[in-house]
Amino acid sequence: MTTKKLLFTFLLSGLQILLFAQVKPTNPKPYKPPVLTTALGSLTGKAFASKEEVLNIIGLPILITDSKKTSYKISSYQIIYREITQIEDDKTGEVKSASDMVSQHFKESPLPEVWIRNIKERLKPHEELYFFDVIVKDSQGRRFYAPDLSITIK
Repeated sequence: MTTKKLLFTFLLSGLQILLFAQVKPTNPKPYKPPVLTTALGSLTGKAFASKEEVLNIIGLPILITDSKKTSYKISSYQIIYREITQIEDDKTGEVKSASDMVSQHFKESPLPEVWIRNIKERLKPHEELYFFDVIVKDSQGRRFYAPDLSITIK
């Protein structure tokens, strides 16, 4: 009986050593995402464009590239269309300009046809299209943010 207890104790201590002798995971080298550019047609960054120019490019896909002109696949993005509208003051009857925003989250570029049609029908000077939270994926499946794109209509 004592031999069984001794063997059992020895096996338990051996198992304990194996459990604590696991290899610690190595810390992977931190990944530094490349410097990217977000473009719609020829517009990048904080751009000012004519209504005609925006009408011509609004149906194009958003392009994300790095300094080596490598393209990145868009995983998702959001857009805000800030439009200028007219409202009537209920008390005075005076018509005033006001700003209204429409926003949506997308997973594919170019914009859906309904968005393209609405922008083409309603776009006016001083309005803004703002593409933000642009998330891209590289060839190894890593995801990271691309810069925002703001287009103000002249």
